[in-house]
Order: sequence, then C-alpha cells, then structure tokens
Amino acid sequence: MTSIFAGMSLGYVIGSIPFSQMIAHWRSGADLRVHGYRNVGAYNVVRTVGISWGLLAGLLDAGKGMVVLAMAHGLGISHPLDHYMGLCAVVGHNYPIWLGFKGGKGVMVIVGLLFWTAPLETVLAVMISFAVFWMVRFVYMSVACGTVVLILLTRYFDHFERIQILIYGAMILIGLAYLPRFLHWLYEKIF
Repeated sequence: MTSIFAGMSLGYVIGSIPFSQMIAHWRSGADLRVHGYRNVGAYNVVRTVGISWGLLAGLLDAGKGMVVLAMAHGLGISHPLDHYMGLCAVVGHNYPIWLGFKGGKGVMVIVGLLFWTAPLETVLAVMISFAVFWMVRFVYMSVACGTVVLILLTRYFDHFERIQILIYGAMILIGLAYLPRFLHWLYEKIF
C-alpha cells in the first residue's frame, strides 16, 4: 500500500513539471497562464512561441507519461495500478502545485501513457489526429478523431483491455480540465 501511494505521489510530481511554461518563459518571457489560450500546454507554446518549441514541449509532456510508467514498472507496480499512477501524472500536469494548480489539459501526457501501453495504435491515432488538424485547424476535433481511431484500432487488435483505464480516466480528466471553459462559454451565451 505504501509503494502504491508513493508511486501515485511520484506520478503527480513528475506530471506537474511545467515543461511548456518553462520553455515559453525561457524563449519569450511569456506566462502561458495569461497568454494565448491561457493554458500551460504544448499547443499554447505553439501559439505563443512557435511550432518547433511547441513540438519540443509536446514531446517532453508525452515523455512525462512514459517516464511515470517506466518508473512504475521499476518499482514493481503492475497493471492496472501502473495506469492509476500514470493518471496521477495527468492530474499533476493539469493541476501543478508549482503554478497555483493552473496547468494544461493533459492530452500529450495521455499520449505518452498510451504510447507506452499500445505504441502502434497510438502512433496511427496521432497521425490521423495531425491529418485532421491539418485539414480543419481545430484542435478539439482532431483530438476527438484521434481518440475514436485509437479505440477502434485497439478493439481491432484486441488491446482495448490494456488501455481501458487510461481511456476512461483520460475522458474524465480532460473533461474536468475543459469544464471551466465550457461553463464560461455557457454563461456568455445565456447572459
């Protein structure tokens, strides 16, 4: 029980490393919490600093997920507890203690977790997601299409059970991350 709590705490701490904020601040002095989309994620780095720095931030964020799962296996934590530890990294990314609990949306951390668990399906889903983004220039649509493709591919290759906890957890965590924005939009439409 102690190793599980330690692993989940470690997942949160690793997930809360604000690579995007650090890159944006280093390159331009920007605070992502008040610039661009006002979120500490890789896509906001693209918007405020540039695409190459945004790609670096995205890779580092995905790396957080992979490092957490690698550490879980190193600590002897196996499935499904390793995935709970990975989801704690997403919570750390979305609500980092170092930035007053204002972080990103967790998409790239989840991509890293999924890549560790189902690499082929994740690569194909990310490629589809980028293709959709290139055509429509709408992040939410591309993420949704990539998620659907990932679920279909893992069902086809009979790997869905391996990623089930991550998919359901990701839906909840990303939904919670977008809830304030949705409520703000709804308030503006009503009033």
